[in-house]
Amino acid sequence: LLKQALASRPDLRGAEIVMEAEGKRIGVAKAQIFAITGVLDANGSGSDFEAGPGLEATLPIFHQNQGAIALADAKFRKATLHYATLRDQIETDVRQALILYHQAAEAYHMIGNESLPALQGTVAQAEKAYQAGDVAYLIILESTRKLHEARARQVQALADWHRAAAELERATGSALTALQK
Repeated sequence: LLKQALASRPDLRGAEIVMEAEGKRIGVAKAQIFAITGVLDANGSGSDFEAGPGLEATLPIFHQNQGAIALADAKFRKATLHYATLRDQIETDVRQALILYHQAAEAYHMIGNESLPALQGTVAQAEKAYQAGDVAYLIILESTRKLHEARARQVQALADWHRAAAELERATGSALTALQK
């Protein structure tokens, strides 16, 4: 599920793209050390006007674009740290969602496989005892109430299970196919 989440989350892909772009900006900043400009040289006096092409190049003796390079490097490090943080957050989200999913599934199955059959047996025994005249009708009502409460808890557990599945799908960024309900 973690591989699936890392492959399908668009926010992580966006962080990768930003990190790549900032890495390219470092190269651009380093390439901007040299400045070459074209000039139009116009000289002469009076009515004699003479124009010609020229070239001006600055030599990076003192200024080597250190500020732009440092800024690009800082933005790259920031993008890298954001990517790592986002990756760790996705991993944490997937692990927590998977734990909640398994807990909800276990609660649902425990109610359905253990609590409900036991309570149904209790209601059946109370009805037999009432028909035999051994207990009051209040015992049947109390047993039936407990059975209905257990069914309500089972429905709530199923809803919790579906919520946990939805959260796991959100954390992985795609529909769940690996887990079966």
